[in-house]
Amino acid sequence: MGQVGGTATSGRGLTALQVAAALRVTAAARLKKAEAATLSSQAMHSTHCSLAEQSKAIKPEDCSAVQQLTVPSTDHKGKHVKVRVTEYAPEVFSFLRQLKGVTDPQFADEWSLPENRLKMEMGEGRSQAFFLKSKTMLFMCKTISVEEVRALLRVLRAYTLHITAHPSSLLMRFYMLLKVSVRNEEGYILCFNDVFGAASVLHEKWDIKGRVPKNGKHLHYPHLIRSGYEPDPHVTKTRKNPHVLANPAIDASQQHPGRESAVVVRGTEGAQGLPTLHDKDLTRLFWAPRTARKRLVEELLRDYDFLKNAGMMDYSLLIGVAYQDDKTRPPEKRYGIENTNVASSSGVAPVSTSAEVRPATLAQDNHPFGTRTTLTTFPEFANGVRSFDDQEVYYIGVIDVLTTYTLKKKGANFFKSLLWKQKTLSTIPPDRYAHRITSFTELIFPDVKEEANGG
Repeated sequence: MGQVGGTATSGRGLTALQVAAALRVTAAARLKKAEAATLSSQAMHSTHCSLAEQSKAIKPEDCSAVQQLTVPSTDHKGKHVKVRVTEYAPEVFSFLRQLKGVTDPQFADEWSLPENRLKMEMGEGRSQAFFLKSKTMLFMCKTISVEEVRALLRVLRAYTLHITAHPSSLLMRFYMLLKVSVRNEEGYILCFNDVFGAASVLHEKWDIKGRVPKNGKHLHYPHLIRSGYEPDPHVTKTRKNPHVLANPAIDASQQHPGRESAVVVRGTEGAQGLPTLHDKDLTRLFWAPRTARKRLVEELLRDYDFLKNAGMMDYSLLIGVAYQDDKTRPPEKRYGIENTNVASSSGVAPVSTSAEVRPATLAQDNHPFGTRTTLTTFPEFANGVRSFDDQEVYYIGVIDVLTTYTLKKKGANFFKSLLWKQKTLSTIPPDRYAHRITSFTELIFPDVKEEANGG
């Protein structure tokens, strides 16, 4: 990996082989420790209530505990090197994996990657973090800064309580935090869930912060305004790639026989991946059935409130869209918009001609590894949210949640506000950030109610 800028400045010289080995061996070490504990097997029969009690028993010292080990590996020239690994808060992250039914053997196996997958890829964000995806792409890890490490450890206990109390939370799920050192190179590695892990195919990816685009950053301002009554929302007219349509009930290997575990992009010739779209690109809404929309927005707003109280800002609402086969809406059904003062677009979203085809492990069973323990309550939205007309599936999560409003951010806000309006900035105080993304979330997920049957 080359030396580049960005805020995730750690671990630039680490290789994917070293990172994968660190994750795999650390998980294996956790397994050996668990096997040595005679009471660990009894814990597997705990109820969700006892898990809540266990989360409340987590102490501040558990969040500051570390465990160290050494992992043999090789450098980019093939020479043998020792990889020194520091595992942060091992018991707490083990508990977080347990909440999702992720066992140590399964987690370790996820990082036994074939050679063609051993490549760290730079993300699209300003942090220029490097990412590595697990075998089935249910998990991923990325390099983070020491400031993000401190932020996570500071809120880790509160985060664990929140996730335990609200199992359908859409916050990204943290599974392991490591410091990996090779010779003079040092990097912080955070492992977490892939929001799109249940998707067999994606046609749109959105990274939303709820801000107004700066002047010159967009071709036109997207007018999210519609009439108060719209029986046929624009989503029914969204262009679809007829060659790649999603069906979460069918395993991706059945839809695309013979494909490998790696991402395959079909559509635009020479495309390297599905582009991530942002607020400046947004000219569409996301149409969920009223009951599902209510639960979804409530869950998101609860997560935003947690992040506000934790002092976090600049996080994103990540939305993946998979197109379904065209459905014919029964003619007697009509739909109205409840919040008529905020609403639909006057156009359609910029639709990519590419589609990202992905492994669909979750499609076979509502659990990452095909079996569920009594420990977990499966998140309500983990398999996506179907649109009310059944033409799209939305995969949703809140990501990049470790940015605090530091003195540096306050300074950036002051100077940027001299050039641009506050509503165009992402570096704003946590309470204002939460208020803004809350309002935007309620706008892009409009409240749709089914009207009385027509003639």
